[in-house]
Amino acid sequence: MYSTLSPDEFWIIENWYRASATAPQFDSGFPEGGLAIWWVDMTTNAVALIRRSAPGMHPLEQPVYPMTGELFAANDPFTRTDAVLVPQYGTGFAVVRRISPTGPNMYAEL
Repeated sequence: MYSTLSPDEFWIIENWYRASATAPQFDSGFPEGGLAIWWVDMTTNAVALIRRSAPGMHPLEQPVYPMTGELFAANDPFTRTDAVLVPQYGTGFAVVRRISPTGPNMYAEL
């Protein structure tokens, strides 16, 4: 996902579902499943995983290591299922909402 308001950065939205991984041991320390939202800085090649526990934080302020339950999903009705994507350098923001439960196919509204 790219915005002209933040021309040097973008987000990648990935369905991370361990049961369908071809090499599950490769990311054995990664959370069990959900939408992984990655921020990428095109000028420095910095990458950050946006955490469900830290919505609205700038990407470079996000915690470094993934923990269980840090990906976005609607498996628990009492946890946050929206992601507010705040650019590190640009202006504006984007919202990913109505995220589906974890599974081999997921959906969200951008």
